[in-house]
Amino acid sequence: MNRLTVRAKYLIATAIIVIIVIAFVAYYYLTIQKPTGVGEIKIGLLCSYSGTMADVGKTQRDGAILAINEVNEAGGLNMPWGKVKVVYVSRDDETNVDVATRRFWELVDVDKVCAVVGTCWGPIAVSLNEQSKKAKVIYAYAAAPQLAYMKSDQRSPYLLCVMPYSYTIGYSAAAYCIK
Repeated sequence: MNRLTVRAKYLIATAIIVIIVIAFVAYYYLTIQKPTGVGEIKIGLLCSYSGTMADVGKTQRDGAILAINEVNEAGGLNMPWGKVKVVYVSRDDETNVDVATRRFWELVDVDKVCAVVGTCWGPIAVSLNEQSKKAKVIYAYAAAPQLAYMKSDQRSPYLLCVMPYSYTIGYSAAAYCIK
């Protein structure tokens, strides 16, 4: 049986995450904002390309780009005004909360992205959760959040968490080992 490498699995998971984000962005434009004549939808990729999480961040970026390319090769998103291409702007968060926060606002204010995808490091995710509330921009991340934090009123309504809670991961792993 041909087994996928960990990197291949991570690429596939990240691609799925980005496709989900693209679907949410399309939903947002179709139901809430309703622009007309938009020829492209811009997504920000904010991952660790340097620092302690660089290996994971680069793989996350590659998976996101794979998903974006697949959507565009299929003709883009079908919107009421026609086909829309998905483009991305990429930034390095340097595995640093302050840098990630600054780069998030660069993506929102300068690059005019409608969603930010990235980070797999909890402290950055907590900060960007707060920033997404202020910016009213979709933020999707691939870190396992703490259950108490995600149930609290601190969670942004613009947050898309695509990983199970850390509690769920621990429970599932232990239950599997016990059985």
